[in-house]
Amino acid sequence: MSRPYVALFCMLLAASPVAAAQPAECTKLNSTSQMARARGAVLIKHGDERYLLRLAKECDSVASARHLRIVTDGAEHLLCPQGSEVVSPSRRCAVTSVETIDAAEFERARLHRY
Repeated sequence: MSRPYVALFCMLLAASPVAAAQPAECTKLNSTSQMARARGAVLIKHGDERYLLRLAKECDSVASARHLRIVTDGAEHLLCPQGSEVVSPSRRCAVTSVETIDAAEFERARLHRY
């Protein structure tokens, strides 16, 4: 690669959006935490933090349920980077990833819900 192309490539990398980060530790959700549904995902707002929970592909019906809970290793309202489940009255669904997102991304995903 010639130098102008290397410089252009580096500039494009610097301009690309930052990937969502996985939280480092578990978060204890409470009555002020808010949940919203998105396509194939669940959104959680907890204080100033916002999370996007991606669900297994066969779990679309869970994401559209009216009442949802987050459970990790039997502990209610505990959201962890790994091992969490979204529970509806009729089904449990594994969370495949938990991403920390910003307010703008949260609103975009929320507006594209079912």
